[in-house]
Amino acid sequence: MFERTNRNAYLHAMLRFLRVKRNAFEINERVDSLLGRRFRKPITDELLEKVEAAVNRKSAQAESAAGSFGSRYELARDYMGLKDSDVAGAVGVSRESIRQWRKSCVLPKKERAKKLAVILNV
Repeated sequence: MFERTNRNAYLHAMLRFLRVKRNAFEINERVDSLLGRRFRKPITDELLEKVEAAVNRKSAQAESAAGSFGSRYELARDYMGLKDSDVAGAVGVSRESIRQWRKSCVLPKKERAKKLAVILNV
């Protein structure tokens, strides 16, 4: 899904997709340097594997046959890096309508579903 050209950018792209912070996957220990400054632990292969597994689980849930419209919407929105308010403005509906779609309480009408598909590239 993401290229590994830059480990830091790769990790942060996955964390944005998951909408979590790095410390959700590791103990946020800080390492003292010789200068007394504090730095984050380096990005390890183990950390990347944990985050990749979480991304794959999120994708698999939305792609399963049991996946609801709301879970598929959230996956597409997160993949595009959008917020509900961004989508609402682009589709021309209220944030409350988007919330109801996300919760699968109500499905969008046909013309709005078409706009939504264009915005989310699905």
